[in-house]
Amino acid sequence: IYPDWIFFEVLYVVQFIALEFFFRGALLHGLEREIGHSAIAVSTLPYVMVHFQKPWPETLGSLVAGVLLAKLSLRTRSIWPGTALHIIVALSMDIMSLRLTI
Repeated sequence: IYPDWIFFEVLYVVQFIALEFFFRGALLHGLEREIGHSAIAVSTLPYVMVHFQKPWPETLGSLVAGVLLAKLSLRTRSIWPGTALHIIVALSMDIMSLRLTI
């Protein structure tokens, strides 16, 4: 395992924590107090927009993931289960892509 790859993955994980904190923490939970479950749509829209430069299947998938992660966050009253799920999926995809190219 290369140290540069580990460093990249650590930064990748930190980025997901920040992303979940903003979209499912501050935005979703902050708005949920004011507009109820409509906060799911309001927090998911900019989350999907972050994925616009990616391939369209990932962008469409981010719509589904955004809604599911928002519902999970509201149900658990925490960003951490969704953060863990997001990180596991992303790291799994990285590892699988490296395994397929070797």
